Amino acid sequence: MAIDLADQISQKTSGFIQSENHRDLLDIVDCLCSSGVNHYVDLPRIIVCGSQSSGKSAALEAHSGIAFPTAEGLCTRFGCVLALAVYSLWLCTRFASELSRSNLPHRTEAERIKPLKFSETKTDQKNSSKIIENAKAQMGLGSGADSKVFSTDVLRIESISPTAPNLTLVDLPGLFAAADNNQTNDGADLVQILVIGYMKHRRSIILAVISADNPFANQPVTQYRQFDPSGSRTLSLITKPDRIDRGSDSEKYYGMVSAL
Repeated sequence: MAIDLADQISQKTSGFIQSENHRDLLDIVDCLCSSGVNHYVDLPRIIVCGSQSSGKSAALEAHSGIAFPTAEGLCTRFGCVLALAVYSLWLCTRFASELSRSNLPHRTEAERIKPLKFSETKTDQKNSSKIIENAKAQMGLGSGADSKVFSTDVLRIESISPTAPNLTLVDLPGLFAAADNNQTNDGADLVQILVIGYMKHRRSIILAVISADNPFANQPVTQYRQFDPSGSRTLSLITKPDRIDRGSDSEKYYGMVSAL
C-alpha cells in the first residue's frame, strides 16, 4: 500500500523531532500561544515564506497533511499558524487571530488581539481546506470589487494525528512586487509587513521557498537577508526543478545549490 508523503516525512523525522522531551517542550509553546503570550514574547516557530506561486502551500501540505488551497497566482490571502501534534485520531480546530503588536501600528491593542468570531472542529482530514475558505469569509476577503484581498489577521489551526510531527509552522501570503487586476501596491506593502513581522523574530526559523522557474536574483524572499545575515536560522527549499530550461544559467545555478 502506498504511503502518504506526510507519513513518510513523519517516519523519517520521528527520531529527532518527536522525542518525548521535544513533545513536552512544544506542548508548552503551544499552550503559551493559545494563551496569547506570543503577543508579548517571541516564541519559536517555522515560518514558510516566498513569492506567489512558489509552491509554499503545497510544501506545507506535504509536511502537515493539511490540504491548503493551491493554485497559480493569488492563493494565500492571510497568515496561518499550524500547530501539529501527535494523537491517536486526526482532529483539526481553528480559532483566533494572532497578530504581533508591532505589525499594525494603526490598530488598537484590543483589535490586535481580538479573536476571530468563529470556531470549528473537523474530524475528516479531506475537508480541512474548508476551514481556510470559511476563514476567508470571516476576514471579509472575497473576489468582489469592494472586498479585501489580503488580511493581517492570522488563522490558528491545531491539528493532531497519529503521524504528525510536533511542529509549529506559519504559512504566509506570497510576496509580490507588481500590482495587477487582482492586487494592489497597498496589498504588496501589507504582505511585506506581515512577512517581515515574523522574519525579524530571532526565534523564527525561516523556510524560504524558492521556485526554480524564476532566476534566483529575482526571488523576493532573498531581499530580506538583513533579518538573518549569518543564515543560521534560514533554510531554503527549491521547488519546481522540472521547469528549468535545459542548459540555462538557472540549471547550472540551482544544480550547484542542490548539490551542496
